[in-house]
Amino acid sequence: MSATGDFCTVQPKNAPPEMEGIMRLLAANEADMKESPQQALSAAAAITVADTPRKSIHGRPISASDVRRLLVQQGFSKIKELVPSTTLQLLESKSP
Repeated sequence: MSATGDFCTVQPKNAPPEMEGIMRLLAANEADMKESPQQALSAAAAITVADTPRKSIHGRPISASDVRRLLVQQGFSKIKELVPSTTLQLLESKSP
């Protein structure tokens, strides 16, 4: 099978031989998408997005920048207020 067929719009007319495999793959993918885009969409898993409110301390949102700044300063007592205990343990274990 040649990747130079008219069915592949992403295929340059004079592709180098080393691109033959990727061109075949692109052509097959394009053909699949032309055949049944609706089938591909219906087969996809449903995705639910949940908007989680940002955690805050003393009315101020917790930011990763604050945690990084405290990490540089070795401010683990303050970091403890901002992150879960498992995160604190990881940060402490990685600290010099």
